Amino acid sequence: MAQVASESAVAAEHGPELGGGEPSSQVIGRSPWELFWRRFRQDRFAFVGIVFIGLMVILAFTAPLFAKLVHHGPNQVFIREVLDEFGLPKGPNGQFWFGADDAGRDLFVRVLYGARTSLVVAFFATGISVVIGVAVGMVAGFYRGKVDTFISRGSSCWRSASSRRAAGRPRDAWEAWSGRVSCS
Repeated sequence: MAQVASESAVAAEHGPELGGGEPSSQVIGRSPWELFWRRFRQDRFAFVGIVFIGLMVILAFTAPLFAKLVHHGPNQVFIREVLDEFGLPKGPNGQFWFGADDAGRDLFVRVLYGARTSLVVAFFATGISVVIGVAVGMVAGFYRGKVDTFISRGSSCWRSASSRRAAGRPRDAWEAWSGRVSCS
């Protein structure tokens, strides 16, 4: 639902150049998008968070560029440069920003490639979930009635069984599916 403000409140906020004259009692509506951006710009932590997430996404997608920049491949081994005489990593330095793992591979480059893989998997999983959800929702909305109720109850049971499986109780999940226990 859009929040509304009177012209006098908007004119007081933006000055006389907006209305050019006497404010009236008409109502000016704001879109949900405009309301979101007004509140988002005021929240510094949210703004810093979105900048950080954006930076991580950019770094993940530019992982090959950083690998060429530091001249370290994701699986390239640098035993003499980063491991001591006992085979333990020496720690971060100018060439290896995050240090190295026990095999002598650059951790910075490996973290960037790992983030890239995680983002690709997340995008595909989200896409598949959206396609399935939209298809099931369209079927439920088109047929309505008993089909809608069956799909709604089935999805409730599925979510319940999934959380019970994640909690390590597969027997509870089976009981929820078999109807011995209420799903809600």
